[in-house]
Amino acid sequence: MVSVKFTVHDRCYIREVSDLLKQLLESGDTESSMKMQSIITVFLASVVLADWTTRQWDAIVVGSGPAGIIVADRLSEVGLSTLMLESGGPSYWIAGRLERPSWLTNTNLSRVDVPGLYSSIFSSSSSPLLCGNRYNAFGGCTIGGGSAINAGLYFRPPDSDFDVTFPEGWHADSFSSAFHKLQTRILGTSIPSADGKVYLNSTYNVTSEFLHKAGYVKYQLNSEYNNKKKAYGRTIFDYEGGQRGGPVKTYLQSALSRSNFALVSGATVVNATRVGPKISSIVVSYNSTTRTIVLNDRGLLVFSGGALFSPQLLMASAIGPETQLGNLAGAGKISADRMDWIINEAVGENLYDNPDTLLVFESDAVQPYTYSYEQPIVSDEKLYLSKRSGPYAYPGETMVLFDSVVSSDNRTVAVHLSSAIGVVKGQFEIRVYGTSGLRSRGKVTLDSLFRPFQAGTLYSDPAGLDATDVAGYIQKLLAAASGSGINCLNLDSTSTITQITEWITSNAGQTNHWGGSCSLGTVVDTNTRVIGTDNLFVVDGSVVPGLLSVNPQMAIMAVAELASEKILQLRGSSSMAVSAMSTGVQTRSIIAATATPLGETFTLNATSPLTNSHSKGYSSLSMSTVFCIFSLAFWVLFA
Repeated sequence: MVSVKFTVHDRCYIREVSDLLKQLLESGDTESSMKMQSIITVFLASVVLADWTTRQWDAIVVGSGPAGIIVADRLSEVGLSTLMLESGGPSYWIAGRLERPSWLTNTNLSRVDVPGLYSSIFSSSSSPLLCGNRYNAFGGCTIGGGSAINAGLYFRPPDSDFDVTFPEGWHADSFSSAFHKLQTRILGTSIPSADGKVYLNSTYNVTSEFLHKAGYVKYQLNSEYNNKKKAYGRTIFDYEGGQRGGPVKTYLQSALSRSNFALVSGATVVNATRVGPKISSIVVSYNSTTRTIVLNDRGLLVFSGGALFSPQLLMASAIGPETQLGNLAGAGKISADRMDWIINEAVGENLYDNPDTLLVFESDAVQPYTYSYEQPIVSDEKLYLSKRSGPYAYPGETMVLFDSVVSSDNRTVAVHLSSAIGVVKGQFEIRVYGTSGLRSRGKVTLDSLFRPFQAGTLYSDPAGLDATDVAGYIQKLLAAASGSGINCLNLDSTSTITQITEWITSNAGQTNHWGGSCSLGTVVDTNTRVIGTDNLFVVDGSVVPGLLSVNPQMAIMAVAELASEKILQLRGSSSMAVSAMSTGVQTRSIIAATATPLGETFTLNATSPLTNSHSKGYSSLSMSTVFCIFSLAFWVLFA
């Protein structure tokens, strides 16, 4: 155990804390370092608490999912004082999460960072990374949102998705800059293992062989993104260096480096306070207390809670369908005066998801692999820990393919298929997702506890064409596989379209790729501003009007880039910079209840707010309070 001398002053100077952490780290005493980090995190959070709750902000972003992080980064980049609030807690190691299996002890990895542990996140709905009973679906309520818990798929949609589905100003040519900026920050890779080698390749080999015989063509899917007819290729992930990547590892880190940005986790937004069309503040539940956070006179608010939470937040702010607002008013949740309401029946409507059909095939050429949370194969564990390489650099996905069918009403309906490693010898899986062109829509309503409740998204179109179209494609897929000697175990290759339709309808699963519930043109305008308001915006998957041909994650990030441009243009970036400079913001990432772990980007220096004698609220702790906090720290570390 390292021996450290520490002197308590009337004010805690951050350099002394940094030196202490450095000495602990160099000693190799990782356990003590982690304990000390947690204690210092609590200390720093308490020091700055008064500032973020009492000051006025240029911008508040609600939700730290992929879209929210990108918007917050871009707003803070031009000088706006920006507060981002997250109801959940940490996720990646770099975001403060320490939850992990024992074999990751003494590493800078949490369970979220390791791609091979991806599926373990969903083994229990009570996982602290998930939203639990906050709504009736799986979702990420954590820093990073869905990007912290999903498989990291990263595909650029074809131009047709934007040209057909989105309104003017959001067509493919409008996204050129957004995708360029996004792909500069998050490259994507089809070979995530850091050693550049491909692992667990037997499923890919078997699948690609029968697809090639059936006339499918292999493409580099993100450079040839417009080819979505009989196209296949290796799965592309937003990983980097054998670890989970995404906005938390890129955009959030640049935001956290700025003195005008703050992230607070464990903060649940209840509603926005509105006077006519203008949002003046938000109500936040934090540490079992309710606080009001105020926007400055030209401030703006961005809801980025995802397609289930964002409509709920609008309704809680007296914006939405008349029936829902009436229920809220009857329970005393919003004003009973209808003059205070913005009635918009489209809020929560147009909700969609990708229906998921799981097919299991057999082939003697396929080798199984089972990921283990606690006990990986020893050689694979060593390879991953030493080189970030091997099977644990993959989440299990090996290949994707894209195709489409023309429906009886001349509508083009697309499908997105994903093959994965089997866990039984001689078996592998292909998931079939219905995508662009599907007609089925559900809605988000509020349940008796005023939580968001989704229903009606899967194969719900009145004519039943969605299920028939997907069934028609599956029939062709089964025939192609059977022609290569590969049989489907859970659906006979001789099944009729009627039989397949009945089977996929009764066995359809959710993918939790929710979108559409705050669509462009009906709930928000083409600047993503909520219709009827001056300064309230929604930026997340809920604004995407229709299903995309690919996994939606990359598109939602690009939407956030483009939305950021439009919001800044609408408000005037030069005026915002003046506003930010006049506020003298000094809060930093240390506000969050989850400081960045040792060994990554936890940098404390002389420019930190705790060393600035002109910062408001930082010297309010008494010497006795500081002494108690650090006495506790030393008791834990050195007793």
